[in-house]
Amino acid sequence: MATYKLKKQLYFWKFIWATIVITFIVGVIPSSKANSLDQKQVFEKILDKLSGVKTLKINFNLGKSRYSGILFVDLTGKYRLELKKDSKTDRIIVSNGKKVWNYSPFEKKVVISSLETEESSGLQNFFAQFSKDFAPISYTKELSSELGSNYILKVKSNSTNQVVKIFLTEQLDIKGVEFENDGKPTFYKILKIEYNPKIKKNFFEFKIPRGIEVIDLSN
Repeated sequence: MATYKLKKQLYFWKFIWATIVITFIVGVIPSSKANSLDQKQVFEKILDKLSGVKTLKINFNLGKSRYSGILFVDLTGKYRLELKKDSKTDRIIVSNGKKVWNYSPFEKKVVISSLETEESSGLQNFFAQFSKDFAPISYTKELSSELGSNYILKVKSNSTNQVVKIFLTEQLDIKGVEFENDGKPTFYKILKIEYNPKIKKNFFEFKIPRGIEVIDLSN
């Protein structure tokens, strides 16, 4: 009986000791890539992830507003943005790389403009320009009430000097992007990113519905 109790105590203390050792190891060894990289290395990791990617499908919420959306991007400069308010389609913006169609179902109106006159900042253009126009400026770990604990990479546009925050998980997956325009931040909470989804050729051409007012500013 005494031998049984002794063995039981021995197993107990072995378990406690193993738990302490494992806890120590987990605390000492970095739990992810994010802990040990600098801003240039993180930037390169994102570039590597986008390498070979031709198309993206991004589901997002627009900050704390009632807006959500789906963005389809062809990294040659084409995109289709479907914006919803309270789950109802509020706006569809489509670009074939030359023209931009901005369609409002509620106003029953579509405005056509040239790509040159469109605002360059925004999620729809960000990924296409990322490797060509942006450079890293800082990399920090911050606590955000919006997303919890984040690794934040700040990048700056070489052409416009716009600073963009990229919110990353410990595995360096993108979970948020924040743009600042005239001192006002616009935050996209990324719900899901699909890499290289299959997209039909005519998907980035907008077919104007019947009975819609057309304002053509592209000429």
